Amino acid sequence: METFNGVLLCVEITGFTALLQKLYTHSDLNCGTEQLTQMLSNYIEGIMEHVLCFGGDILNFTGDSLLVLWKVERSQLRDIITLAAKCSLEMQEQFGLSYAEVGPELRLKMGLSAGHISQLVVGDEMCQYLLVIGQQVDDVRLAQSLAQVSEVILSPNCWELCDRDMLEAEMLQGQKAMKLRYLKIFHPSDFDEHFEKCIDHLQHYPNDEVLLRNAVALASNHELELALRRFVLGNVLKKINDNQPLEFVSELRLVTVVFVNLQFNESTKMTELCTSVQDATVSISGLLEGWRGKIIKISTFGKCCMFLCAFGLPGDKRDDESTHALDSANSISSFCSKNLMKIEMFAKSGFTRKKDVNRPLLGREKEIRIFQSALRGFVRHKEGRVVMYEGSTGYGKSRLIAEIDYLAREENHRVIALELSKVDIQESFYAIRSLMAIFFGLDACRPYNRQDVLQSKLTGVLDETFYCLLNNHFLVKFPVSAEVSHMDNETKQKEEEMLFLRLLQKVTEEATLIFIIDDAQYIDAASWDFLAKLLLSVPVFIVMSLSPFAAKQLLPCASAEGIMKSPKTTGVVLRELEPSSLLKMACQELGVVSIPREMETFLIQRSFGVPLYCEALLTDLHTNEVLEFCRIPKEEKEEDEWDNLSTTAVKSIPYRAPLVSKENKGLYICTIRKDVDLDAVLLPLRLKEIAVAQLDSLSPSEQMAVKCAAVIGHTFTPELLLYILPQWTNKKMEETLMTLIDSHMFEYCGKEASASQAVGSCHLHTRPGLLTMQTMGPEDSEDIGTCKRSFNLQEELGMLQQDQAMRFCTPLLREGAYELWLEDQKKALHLKCATFLEHKAHKCRSCGGGDFISFHRYALDTQISNVDCLLGQGSKTKGTALVLPEETGKRLQTSLAQDNLQCKAKSTTNKQVLPDDHLRVEQEFLDRVDKIIKYHKSGKEEATNLAPCECGEIVESVVSALAHHRMMVKDKTMAFYYLLESAAASLYLSNNYMAYLYLKKASGLQELSALATFPCLKRQKLKINQFEEATFCSLKGEVCFNMGQIALAKKLIKRALCLLHKGFPRTWVGAFFQSLLEESKHSAFHTQQRQAQHTEKALAVLQQQIHCLSLLWQLYSLDSIANSKCSRLAALMEINLADESENKMQIISTYMDFSQFSQRMGYKDEWLKYEMMAIQRSSQCNFTFTRERLLMTAQLAQALAYSKLCLGHLTRSIQLGFQAHTMCVQLRKTSLHYLVLSVLFKSAFLKNKYAQCTRVLDWLWELTTQEESILVLAWFYSACLDLLLCDAGFDYRTFEECLQFINQYEGSCILKSQSNIMLSLYASLAIWFGRLQQWDLFEDSFTKAKRLVSRTNASLFGTHGFFRFLECQVLLLRKVMEDAPEKVRETRSSTLRHFEEFLSRCSTSPVYHTRVYSLKASVNLLGDEDKSQVPLSKALKLSPTSDNRLEESSFNVSPDSVQNTYQGISRLEELKDSKDQDEEGAQEYTKYATSRLKSEPVLKESTVVHLQPGQAPMSPHMLPSGELMEYISIALRPLPSTSRRPQADSDKA
Repeated sequence: METFNGVLLCVEITGFTALLQKLYTHSDLNCGTEQLTQMLSNYIEGIMEHVLCFGGDILNFTGDSLLVLWKVERSQLRDIITLAAKCSLEMQEQFGLSYAEVGPELRLKMGLSAGHISQLVVGDEMCQYLLVIGQQVDDVRLAQSLAQVSEVILSPNCWELCDRDMLEAEMLQGQKAMKLRYLKIFHPSDFDEHFEKCIDHLQHYPNDEVLLRNAVALASNHELELALRRFVLGNVLKKINDNQPLEFVSELRLVTVVFVNLQFNESTKMTELCTSVQDATVSISGLLEGWRGKIIKISTFGKCCMFLCAFGLPGDKRDDESTHALDSANSISSFCSKNLMKIEMFAKSGFTRKKDVNRPLLGREKEIRIFQSALRGFVRHKEGRVVMYEGSTGYGKSRLIAEIDYLAREENHRVIALELSKVDIQESFYAIRSLMAIFFGLDACRPYNRQDVLQSKLTGVLDETFYCLLNNHFLVKFPVSAEVSHMDNETKQKEEEMLFLRLLQKVTEEATLIFIIDDAQYIDAASWDFLAKLLLSVPVFIVMSLSPFAAKQLLPCASAEGIMKSPKTTGVVLRELEPSSLLKMACQELGVVSIPREMETFLIQRSFGVPLYCEALLTDLHTNEVLEFCRIPKEEKEEDEWDNLSTTAVKSIPYRAPLVSKENKGLYICTIRKDVDLDAVLLPLRLKEIAVAQLDSLSPSEQMAVKCAAVIGHTFTPELLLYILPQWTNKKMEETLMTLIDSHMFEYCGKEASASQAVGSCHLHTRPGLLTMQTMGPEDSEDIGTCKRSFNLQEELGMLQQDQAMRFCTPLLREGAYELWLEDQKKALHLKCATFLEHKAHKCRSCGGGDFISFHRYALDTQISNVDCLLGQGSKTKGTALVLPEETGKRLQTSLAQDNLQCKAKSTTNKQVLPDDHLRVEQEFLDRVDKIIKYHKSGKEEATNLAPCECGEIVESVVSALAHHRMMVKDKTMAFYYLLESAAASLYLSNNYMAYLYLKKASGLQELSALATFPCLKRQKLKINQFEEATFCSLKGEVCFNMGQIALAKKLIKRALCLLHKGFPRTWVGAFFQSLLEESKHSAFHTQQRQAQHTEKALAVLQQQIHCLSLLWQLYSLDSIANSKCSRLAALMEINLADESENKMQIISTYMDFSQFSQRMGYKDEWLKYEMMAIQRSSQCNFTFTRERLLMTAQLAQALAYSKLCLGHLTRSIQLGFQAHTMCVQLRKTSLHYLVLSVLFKSAFLKNKYAQCTRVLDWLWELTTQEESILVLAWFYSACLDLLLCDAGFDYRTFEECLQFINQYEGSCILKSQSNIMLSLYASLAIWFGRLQQWDLFEDSFTKAKRLVSRTNASLFGTHGFFRFLECQVLLLRKVMEDAPEKVRETRSSTLRHFEEFLSRCSTSPVYHTRVYSLKASVNLLGDEDKSQVPLSKALKLSPTSDNRLEESSFNVSPDSVQNTYQGISRLEELKDSKDQDEEGAQEYTKYATSRLKSEPVLKESTVVHLQPGQAPMSPHMLPSGELMEYISIALRPLPSTSRRPQADSDKA
């Protein structure tokens, strides 16, 4: 102990509690502890710097107060008090009213004292603490407590020693202390002189304008460093020893604090007090060390000494930290008070968790089957059997045990269930005593009835002489017999065990006895010994759940080891739940049928399949009001604002839950509050503690690597990690990463890691020396399986690959590690990540590189910074920035120049492709496709260089990561740029939902102009240029289009065109004149000589204009009747802009667009013309990238397959469809793939190729499971209905499933916007109900279909839906004939009008014309028989030219010619099976069909019957007389009575 003179200043910050409450009650999810820490850090940093500038030394700091010392000679106290007073008053002036705009004010209260001070060093050789004691310490704390806000109080002794000529003060009422008012030094120059005088008294203060202490300039001294290290916390020393920068030492983490306050007797002398404090410090430090706790600070006040102890400091976090803190507090209390106290408790019983019979246990089916299989074996053999379930905390052991308990009781077995706790292992025989108490029923009775209940159970089973043996176990008082009184303790114990065994043996003779023990790791050694004896002598079935024993911890006893190694023990290790089970569990917990995709990703990544983590996340989200719940809507409404789409994004995707019936209207879905970003939601404290405990088990170097990787994201590369790690060598990083891989913290992404993962599977426990697998039957082995040793990634991969992506094995660890960084640290690391990644933000090489938004970077007002100057000297990627975009730009410029020359040379050729050239151009294209397919199958030429698309990985690890990094450094402009790129990339990858989420974040950047909690704290305003604003509107419009929000999509697209200076007319007059202008431009374009002179910025605008117009004509074409002119105008504007761009790729794409538009609108000549022009142009392109060529070829093949299908050339359509399918598999382009499959199915269906149909549906279903698109599902179920309605008898999906899908999603905006597909679905339902004579249901579906007829277009799917509707009309006509003959004429006229409308509108889909003419002829028979000959002859004429075999057998014949039907069918089958339908066969077919019509000359009395292959003919006399027409067309087709899958194309029902 050392005594000296000095001045003490005590500063307390007030308003701390109010600020804390403000942050936690009114802030959003991102505020709270971190924001509070950042604000206080900035605030207190200024105070501390001010104190240091005035020469004061900060002794300690405790969150809201600090103690400052000026150590001087006695004669210098007078001057130093003045210096300290000046320091105090300036602090009150600068910091006394800080952060007033926040709401709660932070103010200061100060106290000053001066005089004799004692300094004491306590501790041991490893850790020491410096504290000051004495009267002046007590005085300064008392003075500070007397101060009000913004006041400085002088202690009496300080006032006596100060220079009263310099200080103006007033006495406090009722106190000897003085309140300082001001200094009497009015001129700054006067105080400067006084300050220089005081500095001379402070030996540690340098005469330097930069340094604040002489110690900073001292030379290195090993002995001095060793002495100082004792005063530094050991957790900090570990980081310093690891050479971590001091700015990375600080962390923001949750700790558990224990305050120990020692109150000494007032008569205790100073020397005795110092000795007691020293002894207490050593003892408390030793007690804390066993629980990984540390003493943070020791302070004294009078005869009190307070120890501030903390658990969970860096490197010390452990599970059950609060329990450890309580245990240590109890030990410290026992040591200090010397008063030991023992508490004795009686056993508890049963489970705290009960099985909920209404909520099935999800994801543990295999584990349940293992139990049931083992139980069946036990019942057969009557031998003791054990099933052990081992799993870490939170894996659902207790729930599984509760489920097993419920299942066993349901089978009427005798079940004794017990749940243990940590303290139970300390009491001998506790587990068995508790089990037997439950066995006797003592757990359910009152204490005073315990003895009577026990006696009733033992009567007739046990001699009363031995009842007293149970007295100590169950707290009863049976009389002690003489025989028992002479027994020693060992004998008594043996008799007790024999007593229990006899009782249990007797019970097992009458029933199956099952013991269930939860948390069996807490079974004491004596209980293990008894269980070993029990299994040998009594047939009992035991089920246990236990947590893994620590690697270095021995098992409780040899009996426990013996049971685990026994062949009668089956050990099962619980693994993580599969994602599907986890999401079902989340829906079950929330009571909903669906959750948003972003929430699914959030739960899967953060919970890692652990049920406890999932529950904690859901509870946290619900508590913070993040979740919103709403009923499943009957019908979605179209929104008029982008901000209202938060729930639509969820409703427009299929629900995860099974399809529900229409009558069940009480189901809910869950959505996310629209102002919440789940990526920014902090971990719940419970999960953060688990993650930090796992992190603290690592070395300091490993912790630093994990924390830096956490800043990068869930996925990272070693190259980027090395770039942001502070002063690390490549060797050190490799060694650290390989250690983390071996400890299963990190893993490589891709196939290397997937082989070692078995998420959701169940494995037998095969830890050497603990559990032994038991050989089980075949049925058991199928469920249990075997354990396979996972390979060592280090051995597999060899040296660490710098460009090989890695990821966290447990995303929870990443979240916990990231939250340890302080705000400034995060910003610095995020900025380094951003500068490193910017040169990688482009499409993959396979897709040609470049921006996802064409020429995006060139359209910015300020170009993206040169990456070479941003990257450090050591970066291996330096100098490669923007290589791909530059290459792409050069290639594009070259292509444009070549296009100019070719356009000049071939302007006449491109004006129109002559009809004679159609077959030649088409054949050249088909030869090119065959060549590409052949090369890809054989692996020849450059096909072997077709790298898979890596754009998905780039978006996840680069582009979206850049947006995140830029947001974290508050660079909102670049964050907006990369969010737009991410959204465009997601749309490029057919992921509309992720595009919506990125755009939602971008919208949030526009809206966030201030903090949610503190409006006065302005953020940097987001500045975006006009091009990006237009692109933003365009992307939102495309997302709305995909969501079925048509009106909003049109609004946004038009807004984008306006910003791009390409306005679209608002009125029909403007549209008319604009159309004339565009027609003129289009006609005159090829006669003009142009030269490409577009800058990159102009090209960006041009490409965006073309894209917007392409979307716009598609939007207008959804309602072809009302918007045909606007649709055509948009298509014309698009093609004119594409010609203006003179970019081959763009022109080909636009020609395909215009061809598709023309087909939809019924413009046959333009349809075929531009299709051939696109194919011809494609042959002139020299694609630099193989994938680019393959994608364009696949698109053209799909378009040509579609055209051949519309024209009825089914064989060629099927051929092209399979070729396009092969290319789509290579490309993995799902948006194109399902278009190909829908066309391929329709071609095969019309060709009666049912085996091909089911194979295509298999592929389509696989795509639906990947995409989860309602539109794709609608196409799928429409195809299933087509199979159900044909006479082939194929039931790929049941009608009930199809009906449930339609009922559940018919209100979806996506389907409501797709009139073509919905018309087909409704009409198919109506046909089904009509055949079943369910006319009420028919009427409902028919009415819905009728509303949609006017909105369909001439596309193939619109034509198919219209044709189905015509079949419904014919069915309705038949019904009217039966029920209301007077309405036949009206209904017939209406039906014929629809026929005429079909033939006029659907001229570009002649594949259905044969069938339509046939139906029309049958309808005409009701009126003028002569009129029926015209459509029938047209049908006969069209039939041989069309490949449509479904139509060839659809003609109606008279009953007298029915007997000839089968001969005709046989001949038709021969014609069908021929590969090429030649002209002679067509003529023979026409002649045969015509002869059938002539065989019945009198049509007036005839009855027309439609027969299909396999349908028995009906005799004429069985037909009712007097009816002009009993059956019409498809009306008599029987519903298939059986279901089967085709085996070959020739299968027929």
